[in-house]
Amino acid sequence: MKYRDKSLIQNALVLIYDPVPLDKVALDVLKQSFSNVASLPEQGVVLVEHNDMKIRALVGTAKLEFTNNSQKEFSESDYDLLGPILQALPPLRVKGCGINLHSRFILDEFPIAGVYGKSRLLAQPAELEAKLGAPIFATAHRIFYGEPDLHFDLRITPVDLAGPWLHVQLHRHKTISLTDPEMMKQQALSELRDTIVELQRTTDVIL
Repeated sequence: MKYRDKSLIQNALVLIYDPVPLDKVALDVLKQSFSNVASLPEQGVVLVEHNDMKIRALVGTAKLEFTNNSQKEFSESDYDLLGPILQALPPLRVKGCGINLHSRFILDEFPIAGVYGKSRLLAQPAELEAKLGAPIFATAHRIFYGEPDLHFDLRITPVDLAGPWLHVQLHRHKTISLTDPEMMKQQALSELRDTIVELQRTTDVIL
């Protein structure tokens, strides 16, 4: 199936680690690379932002969420500022790495995105409509595939119930055990490369 429009929304990285005290995060180190750094103890996070590059990170006691909202083609350069964040954190033991790629499509054959899932991904929609006693006008789908320690989580959702945009999110999770910051960054880049390739393969298959 062909699409007539495509939009890249967000590239996000999540690192899960054993709990660390946030008062040990080196704020001065972060301020050398980021335009906004704020400790928010009431929320249990350190907020880090680079407005020009559209990067935002939330450093929690047990989780780092790093997002790039530049809406450019996904690439390893999206994580150029991950290194300074890892260097500013106290010693970590990372036990999980997740990548989230968000994209949207307008499909040639489906002016209403919700109908795509009903027509292409829902088994026997007419029989289900008969049982429900009402027409199905939109569907959302979530598919896990792989293995528990290394898997993909594919989510296909219409942005608006009667709108043309179909949101496709691909999440990759890998269970790991790392303590070296450089190895953490290299692992994140490796997972990102694999997820970019898989997103292309998956959209070729489902769209």
